[in-house]
Amino acid sequence: MDRLATDPALEVMPNFASEAFAQTRQLLANAQNLTDDEITIQLSAAWTHDNETRREHWALQQEADAQAQEEANQAEALLREAEAHAELAEAAKKKPKLNPFDEHRTVSDSIIPRPSSFALNKIKSSDYVELWYFTPEGCKDAANNLRTMADETFGLAKIDNMVTIRSVSSSTASRNALQDQDLTW
Repeated sequence: MDRLATDPALEVMPNFASEAFAQTRQLLANAQNLTDDEITIQLSAAWTHDNETRREHWALQQEADAQAQEEANQAEALLREAEAHAELAEAAKKKPKLNPFDEHRTVSDSIIPRPSSFALNKIKSSDYVELWYFTPEGCKDAANNLRTMADETFGLAKIDNMVTIRSVSSSTASRNALQDQDLTW
């Protein structure tokens, strides 16, 4: 049977006793040798039987549609769940991993002294640097000045006949620096 577009339960049986069906009743009455009332009853019974058959077909069709919709909803829910699971797995892959923690490893209680950024920049540019900057006193002086002089402070410096902006901490010599000949053994 074809797919029904509307619910047959909403249909109203035509009035087969009306004037609109008079010619049809007359033809059937002459062909079957029946009265007008008997033909009206037969037409009503035929319409009722056809309507009941179409109602059953409609109910089956609605049930099949509901089942198909439920299966589609379940498939969509499974797809969304799979996508969410894939996103979680991808996020877990991208999450940074922590290195293992060694409970027995000790931490030094002193900071290794470093020369000043002024001395390190002089070395990078292959310029002469006084030895005092690499002594314990020079590294201590660099550590003390690092706390007092902000790294965000910039000053002008001349390099190869060009004026550039450099960090003040990397372009200023310490006033405590000693000449190499003044160092003690």
